[in-house]
Amino acid sequence: MQPGYPRDPRRPPAPPTTNYPTDVQHASYLAAAKPGEGRGGAPVAVPVAPPALASQRGSDLISAAARSVASRASITAKLRQEIELFDQHLIGAGNYWQISAPVRLWRLELVLKNGERQSVLQQVCNGRQVSIFERIGEQQTLKQLDLAQIHQALVAEQQAHPKRGPALADWGTGGLPQLLDGVTRAWELTAGEQVTWHNKKVWKVTGVWKKEMLAALIPDQKEKIRKGAAPDMTRLPPHLPDTLVVYLGVSDLFPYRIEYLRTPRPSWYARLWTSTEPRPVATFELFDVVFGHTIDPRLFTFSPGNLAANNATEDQIAQIKNLAEALTP
Repeated sequence: MQPGYPRDPRRPPAPPTTNYPTDVQHASYLAAAKPGEGRGGAPVAVPVAPPALASQRGSDLISAAARSVASRASITAKLRQEIELFDQHLIGAGNYWQISAPVRLWRLELVLKNGERQSVLQQVCNGRQVSIFERIGEQQTLKQLDLAQIHQALVAEQQAHPKRGPALADWGTGGLPQLLDGVTRAWELTAGEQVTWHNKKVWKVTGVWKKEMLAALIPDQKEKIRKGAAPDMTRLPPHLPDTLVVYLGVSDLFPYRIEYLRTPRPSWYARLWTSTEPRPVATFELFDVVFGHTIDPRLFTFSPGNLAANNATEDQIAQIKNLAEALTP
């Protein structure tokens, strides 16, 4: 699962895909259940106590939110997404379902519109594989990822390259909980600030890319970044954000809104009338959230019909390894 925006500026705007931001998800990875473990089936109720917070550090809040979301017996939510990119405004709406035991199953559906053009994204995890269906106009594609194969390959990679262990740990595909884990992996987060958002008390956590991520995203600035110098942020690809904001419910630590922002490139004439405050590149919002509702496990079965599936497992493994290498000092 990946809230985001088009992966490549040379392509027409499309629904968010698993390729973010360097053709490898920074966020949607495996969490409590390792790939290949478990066999699906009816959800088992998992009691959830109010999260106990010993710290208001942003990373601690997001990590606690990931644990809280992962421990929910089930989650159903509606979602909406907005993307502002290349002078185009895209609006998306959809749904998210998740059950957490005996193995995590989840399903994301999103319809994204740009004027009369409509794109569809479906991601379905049945505990053993993830099916990723996209339809952009008349073009349809279906990719599948084998979670056990990904897990086995990354365990072998960790053994061969121990220094890459932290960058490889728990990479896979695991829905909303691992999206939150990916936030702590990729972003340097501020302390949480309690604010009111839509009449709800929330923690507002802001972040900027960690230097290791910046070095991977702006390769020609890598040495400069690793020496501790400030990079030239205008070199960051224009479709990527430079700031992240997450809104977590104070009472339940649920991620109700995620914003990806980009600071406008400064120029002498633009300053005369244009704000240099970060602007939204993409926003991802969850609402009408229900915990503990019974969900039919058959919802997490994907039926492709006559559409042939492309096994993208090896590509996913290669992308994760490449990014792990880039993130390792």
